[in-house]
Amino acid sequence: MPTPNEQYGKGYFLIASPVLPDPNFSRTVVLLCNHDEQGSFGLVINRPATISAKEVFEEMGVSDSPPGKIFIGGPVSPSQVFYLCRSKIPLPELDAISDGVYMGMSGELLD
Repeated sequence: MPTPNEQYGKGYFLIASPVLPDPNFSRTVVLLCNHDEQGSFGLVINRPATISAKEVFEEMGVSDSPPGKIFIGGPVSPSQVFYLCRSKIPLPELDAISDGVYMGMSGELLD
């Protein structure tokens, strides 16, 4: 956990206050994927979607759907698909969020 003088960055979790009035973020846990002078970007990781992983990946053109759960990642660009994966080997084609955790957006890498 950062001290008051440290900045938050990639890989930190932001946990919403239970009394936060914004329905988009009430009771959410957000994984911070980017945080710099141009702004911040994170994914809500605890709001399950009603659509299946198979349906989402088929829509992306991925022929063999990888297993996993689908979550509503947040209120901005709701039709954009982002995925998180773990790997013991570096994946330079994806965005490293923390040690062994990567984020991607392209279905080509999943096929």
